[in-house]
Amino acid sequence: TFSSEAGGSIKAYNNTIVDTNNTSSFIPYGASTYLMKGTTTSYSTIDTSKHFDAYEVSSRTDTVPSSVTSLKGGYSYNNFDTDGSVDLAVDESNIDSPDENLVAKIEAQAGRVNGGDLQFSFDNDTEDTNSSIIAKLKSAVSNYSSSLVSVGGIDASIVSDDSTSDDSSSDDSSSPEDSEETSSENEKSDDSGEVVSYSRVLNASDLTVGEYSEDFTAGDNTFFTITASENNVVKVDASKKTYNDISFTQRLKTGGAGSYGARSIAFTTEGSGTVTVYATSSSSKEARVLNFGTASDGEFLAASTADVSNSGICTCEFEFSKAGTYYLYSESGGINFYYVDVEYTNSDDSDSSSEDSSSEDSSKDSTEDSSNDDSSSSDSSEDSSNEDSSSDSSEDNTSDDSPVSDDSNDDSSSSDSSQDSSVSDNESSVSEASVIAGGKLDISDKISGAVRFKITDKSQKKIASVTKKGIVKAKKKKSGEVTITGYHKVAGKYVAIGSYTVKVVAPVLLQKTVTATAVGETISANDIISCEGFEVSSWSSSNKSVAVVSNTGLVRTLKKGSSKITATFISGGKKIKYRFKVTVK
Repeated sequence: TFSSEAGGSIKAYNNTIVDTNNTSSFIPYGASTYLMKGTTTSYSTIDTSKHFDAYEVSSRTDTVPSSVTSLKGGYSYNNFDTDGSVDLAVDESNIDSPDENLVAKIEAQAGRVNGGDLQFSFDNDTEDTNSSIIAKLKSAVSNYSSSLVSVGGIDASIVSDDSTSDDSSSDDSSSPEDSEETSSENEKSDDSGEVVSYSRVLNASDLTVGEYSEDFTAGDNTFFTITASENNVVKVDASKKTYNDISFTQRLKTGGAGSYGARSIAFTTEGSGTVTVYATSSSSKEARVLNFGTASDGEFLAASTADVSNSGICTCEFEFSKAGTYYLYSESGGINFYYVDVEYTNSDDSDSSSEDSSSEDSSKDSTEDSSNDDSSSSDSSEDSSNEDSSSDSSEDNTSDDSPVSDDSNDDSSSSDSSQDSSVSDNESSVSEASVIAGGKLDISDKISGAVRFKITDKSQKKIASVTKKGIVKAKKKKSGEVTITGYHKVAGKYVAIGSYTVKVVAPVLLQKTVTATAVGETISANDIISCEGFEVSSWSSSNKSVAVVSNTGLVRTLKKGSSKITATFISGGKKIKYRFKVTVK
């Protein structure tokens, strides 16, 4: 089941799928081909005897074998519909066969007679892209009083249930221990011992507006616990924001500095995984530091931190290598949380240190320091403030050296066991895409049907990383090939369906300094800076009185002195700059 709770099996007979948008998926039991996002296909990594939507029969009187069981709970279909001793309260002669009028009948009569007695009209222009609770619909459902008299001769008052449930209400005050028990019960691994992946989301837009002075649970399966107290109140209020085409309508405000026991978000997993946070600083003047880690014997063990921007929503990503209870909070001040996404497995990452964790603050792009580039020269014309391209520094990855080993954290501690890295027989790994070191490449459409992407080889993570949405980010000064695995979600699990290989190419800088012996000399900059498969987007000179460079990379010296010649490459909207110095004697 999608909730990972124990489920049952479904018998399907003579069904019709109407899908004008070609987005439907349907996997029958034991099928070798099936419908996936509107296309008939097959993946060898999907075992349809375990992962299926229904057991199809060719006759209404056929039964479902007892060997067909649900993945969670192992329940079989009890064939009540073919058991003569069971009164189905319907005459078979009154059962319609599918025909051209089926869709019209369903649309007209779905629910109770004449479509039911609770009517609500959706505004498709608004609601098709809205993931938040519709206030008017919630009010209509909450205030609905049934006029039903009986069901099968049974008094409706006996079978009705007027209770309502809202995970985000202030009545949800279960402790982290309660959350851990619930998570442990719902996230059991399969009897087969296979690694299972889970996704849990906390969306502030789904929470009930108000102030909270005690702990409460929220999110998918009440997976998250938000800690609060009378002296550490948290608040949910309206806040319309858009980030990367994602719209938010509410935020969870911590209201000030906190600790792992107050003004924090906690969750418990059974194995390794990744947590992605969408948040802003509550201050318009300064950023906040977000802490992530575990606690032991009353002491918080910080695994990693990330800066939360004060200029708009940013994303912070943390990785954890083993099962445990984890906390998100800030000691530096208030944070506004909009969305938290936890992807985890039922298995620890055995290759990682128990305390190993890494973070990535995607709200900023790093710029390599070039202050050591022959700065000992006494020629004042080498001041980098005179560079024509200085205004682009926010997107630069500038290098003045030939490619060397990058000592930065390359996420080599991330979990690789959360998803099956095998691919289907009809998907092959290809090497036709390249990205320049330090650049970006979108491969989200390269693996048909994939909704998540991951690099499973730890060594390749030193060359590049990939976001869950398929954006490859090549490391600076690195080169080599990386294989990205694509996954489709089936019955709540991510299953590998294909792979795509990307070649990372680092520019080559043959000389850091070039000496010209005469004024008027010409130098081919393309012979000094080059990158396989990529052309230089633009050339520039830091001191045009000493040397100028054409848009084709031809340098001409004008007088004695020094100038820096910069080559700018563009990859995925990012500017990568390499330069060398020309000295005219």
